Amino acid sequence: MFKKVLLLTVFLSSNTFAANLVDLAELVKEKNTTPEAAFNETLKNNKLVVVEFYSPTCSHCIHMAPILKSVANEYAATEVLFLKVPDKYENIFVKYGVAGLPTFMYVKDGQKQFKRGGAISAQVLKDNINKYLGVSLN
Repeated sequence: MFKKVLLLTVFLSSNTFAANLVDLAELVKEKNTTPEAAFNETLKNNKLVVVEFYSPTCSHCIHMAPILKSVANEYAATEVLFLKVPDKYENIFVKYGVAGLPTFMYVKDGQKQFKRGGAISAQVLKDNINKYLGVSLN
């Protein structure tokens, strides 16, 4: 019995998001709105949003999941929000010209700053975040 409970606890904790890491699908359900409205509101109402366009079946996206979660945890006490946008929201992918997965987009004060396709290291992710937060890297 104890082993079963322990395994379930480990599984659940490894699949939970940091408080500042949200999936657009969850926002749509929570706010009972359209994906586009939830996406736009999130970009508009947050200081810095790191958007990851992904697919749950993409091997590079799966590889990025623990990296993104770890970086989100490091920035939990900041004004950075990490937004995961699944490929089922094709209209948003088309609007932002997403061609490959994963694609990362940085949005500061509602304005798109930079977009990059492909898996990236935690350090590159943090360097970009720090750049848009105005944190000195020296």
